[in-house]
Amino acid sequence: MNEREAPSLDCRSFLRGYSDYRDGRIAAGAEAAMTAHMASCPSCRRYDRAVRRGVAVLREAPTPKPRPLDVAQVRLLARRAGRSPSLSTDPSEGAPEFC
Repeated sequence: MNEREAPSLDCRSFLRGYSDYRDGRIAAGAEAAMTAHMASCPSCRRYDRAVRRGVAVLREAPTPKPRPLDVAQVRLLARRAGRSPSLSTDPSEGAPEFC
């Protein structure tokens, strides 16, 4: 292998390193190996396209607006956390606090 050639990867290694590759968190040599593998592997190329399309769709989607918790949800969350909620029905007192 020429020292300019990227080391070859198998699909399992490609998939294991894909997240870091997409996030730009790998060394240049590893990035070259990932790119070379995609160039020679239709299956991993399809995987990359599918992930890129999914990311693009999510980025274009509107940001959901948070809705306020109702009293029942607050009580449920408090019960799951092992605490008892101190709830007030007066909206001027802000969000409920946990004891």
